[in-house]
Amino acid sequence: MHIRHQLRTCVALNGLLTLVWGAVIGYYTDSSSGEAYSMSNFMRFGPSRSLNVMGMVVDTWKAYALLVGGIVLYRIVQTWVHEIAHPIIGFRIYDPDKKVIDDFTRIELQLYGNLMYLFDSVRRVFMTMLSITQIDVALWGTLAGEITSIFTIRKLLSVKKFTCEELQQPLQP
Repeated sequence: MHIRHQLRTCVALNGLLTLVWGAVIGYYTDSSSGEAYSMSNFMRFGPSRSLNVMGMVVDTWKAYALLVGGIVLYRIVQTWVHEIAHPIIGFRIYDPDKKVIDDFTRIELQLYGNLMYLFDSVRRVFMTMLSITQIDVALWGTLAGEITSIFTIRKLLSVKKFTCEELQQPLQP
């Protein structure tokens, strides 16, 4: 199977799985529940008295805008760091074929690697807590990360040379 076909199939399956999962969650959300916190609280959008983010009640549009702005900034930095710094660290530490490191000392690479993974782990805890509060909070962060990814991938690809010609005909399986 050609690598393009494999990648196309994986992207399509990933998208289909995401759509099916979103549809199932949307269909089975209980909006009639009288519980203090239910799935219907998670499926709300915007500020509300029940939107509690790590102990902070977000019940005004100003508080909501500050929350979303903070999440967007957080995800922009996270995405940029992940797509730029992680390959630099990861390829030097984990590539079994790269035996000579000539741009960092051993201590520098150890320190940068361990600090990056520590910061990622702590940030992951915060992002998990944010993501389980309300669907729009999670989606704003996701959207910011994906828009940032468009620019960082474009930047990374701009320094590469592509020898594969653009497809002149429609894609065929």
